[in-house]
Amino acid sequence: MYRTLIAIALSLASPASSAQSVVRPEPITSPVKNAGTYHLATGTWTRNSSGTAALGPVVIYNNDAFTGYFHPISPVEVVVDEGRIPMGGPYPGPGAFQADYRVDGFQIAYCTSEISVDIEAAFFEAYVPCTDPVAAPPPVARVSLDGVLPASSAPGLLACWIVTIDLSGTTDEFCLRAEGGDGVYDNDPALDSIGLSLSIGDNANGPAGFFVAGDPNNAPFGDGTAFQNPGFQGTGANEQDQFFVKDTTGGPSGCFNFGGYPAAPWGGHHFRIYAQLGNCGSFGTNYCTSVPNSTGNAATMLVQGGSPSISANDLVIRVAGVPDVPGIGIFIAGPGQGQIPLFNGILCVAPVGLQRINQVTSPVNGVVTQAIDYTGASTGTAPLSVVAGSAFHFQHWFRDPTAGGGSANFSDGIRIDMEP
Repeated sequence: MYRTLIAIALSLASPASSAQSVVRPEPITSPVKNAGTYHLATGTWTRNSSGTAALGPVVIYNNDAFTGYFHPISPVEVVVDEGRIPMGGPYPGPGAFQADYRVDGFQIAYCTSEISVDIEAAFFEAYVPCTDPVAAPPPVARVSLDGVLPASSAPGLLACWIVTIDLSGTTDEFCLRAEGGDGVYDNDPALDSIGLSLSIGDNANGPAGFFVAGDPNNAPFGDGTAFQNPGFQGTGANEQDQFFVKDTTGGPSGCFNFGGYPAAPWGGHHFRIYAQLGNCGSFGTNYCTSVPNSTGNAATMLVQGGSPSISANDLVIRVAGVPDVPGIGIFIAGPGQGQIPLFNGILCVAPVGLQRINQVTSPVNGVVTQAIDYTGASTGTAPLSVVAGSAFHFQHWFRDPTAGGGSANFSDGIRIDMEP
């Protein structure tokens, strides 16, 4: 379904080179204030400069390199930017790659000349850069923030804010699947991108809009995330020098930039996304401890697809963050949990009843995917001892000679509650 919708979007797409250089940013002339974190569940604030209270431990997208400009838009316009949430691919540095992430917060930055401000943010899991979002699958989340965020102290006085939104404990938390919604890195922005849209309310007393952000000359793509140089400013992965402006009343819409970087500011907008680690799907629970290996990553298990049904026999699991050495690992499984130090890591499957899935696996960009066949016919394994109504546990065991010591390590474990 995603590929079909993406194909439709591609037919409507405007190439990056066709971006129109007619939108002009305005300089930020008032002090920029960090309002801290607004907790949507309680309607309260944590006034801290970092703006990360109560949020997930990792930043999975970050385009916050400050340019000193904001992008004025009208109340009937929506601006849409692109980005990338990685599963693998050329994304060096530490991190925990997953097929999906549970998003529990995001950060935006804006200017307004009104005493009250209405803002809406939407997240598109599959988006072709610089196209009308009507051609994309519907957003996986839409968060409306009407009258609850800081604005100006007087009509006509420009005020500029950085605000972090905490979604935890609300129904607005959502799962965001990596690589354009399918968890597969295609090395093609049309297939690997998410879409991020923003709109802002009344501008009767002066301009209103969102911070222009991103500077690949000084803030490399992907920096400031769990995957690459955490804590630094960043120009978001897959972020391009362009954006789409949609007139919701049916007026002129199109693909724009600010005149072409570096002569003009980069055509991106301030956006940061926070997430929890661990499986975000409808089944599967991560447990136990994984120890960082020679890549700097702690290898992480997740459910890639299928179901917990024994009769369907369609479970697909995945591990990310392992060394890219050919033929280095196997998956192991069993009915019990353990936490036993072994080699350079932790054995998370109890030794009693432990079974090997005898396919030697070679990672690609730190990722290994394994289809589980409970009959063992496709894996050269004895039938797995799965029982409906009971839990079964999986883990990846891999050689890691570069790390020295025991020259081997483990991922964390994942528990699947089996169904008929």
